[in-house]
Amino acid sequence: MKRYLYLIKKDKLYGYINSKGEIEITPMYKDAMEFSDGLAKVTTVEGESYFIDEDNNPFIKPDVDWYLKFENGYAEIKKDGKYGFIDKKGQLVIETRFDRVWRGFNKEGFAIVRQDNKDGIIDKNGDFLIKPTFLAINEFSEGVMSAKNQDGKYGFIDINGNTVIDFKFEYVGKFSEGLSSFKDGGKEGFINKLGEVVIKPRYSYVLDFHNGLAAYLSKDINKMGYINQQDEIVIKSKYDVLNNFNEGIAVFCNDDSYGYIDIYGNEILKNVFLSADDFKNGLGLVATKEPMEWGYVNKKGEWVYKPKNFSLW
Repeated sequence: MKRYLYLIKKDKLYGYINSKGEIEITPMYKDAMEFSDGLAKVTTVEGESYFIDEDNNPFIKPDVDWYLKFENGYAEIKKDGKYGFIDKKGQLVIETRFDRVWRGFNKEGFAIVRQDNKDGIIDKNGDFLIKPTFLAINEFSEGVMSAKNQDGKYGFIDINGNTVIDFKFEYVGKFSEGLSSFKDGGKEGFINKLGEVVIKPRYSYVLDFHNGLAAYLSKDINKMGYINQQDEIVIKSKYDVLNNFNEGIAVFCNDDSYGYIDIYGNEILKNVFLSADDFKNGLGLVATKEPMEWGYVNKKGEWVYKPKNFSLW
């Protein structure tokens, strides 16, 4: 089983626990980020920043102005106002020549960057696969990515920059489970990979499909629910806020209190929390009310980690 570590904060210091709630890295850092690609960015009480591995060994200390997490072997950095990438040896592998990096390197081996107010795609050599000619390029998903052309219209392109779905939409999301949201006349619906409308634009707002369901906002009552891919209401619109399903569980909110539901609409955890995050690797990060404490719960609603005076922020 793959090892996962979860960020905690105790007595104003950050550390990490395992999925059983056991402390793996004693809280000792002034600041810290979640682990990604086997490494986490931390800052000591003396103000020194670097990456550690999952055994708390110092790994890399980049000599740059700013840096972000590792994704698929590369980490985004910034120096002298420009962005580039380093590898896990701390070596500069793509020079700092971009105005922004919108997406770090994905598993397919490319990243979305911005140069001269246009978006393009680079490979791990720093070469452009798609030259910066689009006003926007969004996340790669299911073989394509949405983009915005010079006329302000959205469509879909492949990794070579070829148009897959014509640029004719007010806005499009990303493909998830074969469908993508789109906007027409201020309303949202879904298209398939042929660009055909499969769910007419009649919703004020929709999220992506996950576990066969997509959250929607009903403008009439300003509440959210879920539909399936046949545009049938599966979970009625009665929630103030809904997230995408993640690991079969979704965050919901009513009356400023958060909880979790499953794909059948069953409340796995009642909305008793001050806040709740999506489940990651079997655990959800929640904050209790009066007194406010942060901790982790499992899908049975059991506390895995609930210390006193715990706060990530």
